[in-house]
Amino acid sequence: MDLSFIDPYSDARPDNAKVVHIHLDLFVDFNETVLRGKVILFIEMTPGYDQIILDFYQLNEDKDKISVTDYLTSVNLEYAITKNVDSFGSKFTIQLLLKYKRDVNEYKYKYRLDTYYFHYNYKIQIECETCKGSSALYWLRSDQTSDGTYPMLITNNKISVPKDFNFVTICGVICNQIINVGDQCKHIFFEMILMPSYTMIIMIASLEDTQYAPYDNVTLWAENKFIEQSKIMLVNIIQMLTIFKAYLTGKLYQKMEQSALRETKRY
Repeated sequence: MDLSFIDPYSDARPDNAKVVHIHLDLFVDFNETVLRGKVILFIEMTPGYDQIILDFYQLNEDKDKISVTDYLTSVNLEYAITKNVDSFGSKFTIQLLLKYKRDVNEYKYKYRLDTYYFHYNYKIQIECETCKGSSALYWLRSDQTSDGTYPMLITNNKISVPKDFNFVTICGVICNQIINVGDQCKHIFFEMILMPSYTMIIMIASLEDTQYAPYDNVTLWAENKFIEQSKIMLVNIIQMLTIFKAYLTGKLYQKMEQSALRETKRY
């Protein structure tokens, strides 16, 4: 398997073509336990290069479940997916048509007033869905949650979910806007802080949130019946971390003193 020399666990070649921004538009299907929708990739390519290599893991590879197109023209793009090898996933190679390449340095979202500035020269759209039983998704049935009413999803940005779900977050970022579409709610997120895609966590559930004083930047999420119990647990965790931090700081200070004393004796 020809893995990247930059990352031994990836097939990607970011020195030739890399994704600099992602736009997700996903539907959460609790009945089928899959995520389906589309992802728009903003790509920065080096001159003369005509393909991008992505890592592909536990997505449905059926031809009627996946499509890859040039975003501006909707022209179908050729792609090839290798079969899974060991635990590295599959190699997803997409051929890019250079005649559609153009340099762009900004992007403006439909639902935002801000203009975001970053460089890209190609944009593609991939429509796909996850495999049932994907190890990247954790589905809890309603009877597996404490209130026994609603199911829950946690994953290892735009998302449509049933209206009964009052809590949707990505990486701890609360949605900027909610739009009602029939019997669905579309939750819209914007995150412009650079981060690896594998650090994104999507959580969908019926939860309550509360600010934890005296730390205004700490938000606690829990099912309603466990809010007070969760507050007590969080206080205990913070106290334990404070004690541990003090212990480590003291041990480090002792080592620094001992090291300085040894240096003094040498001279």
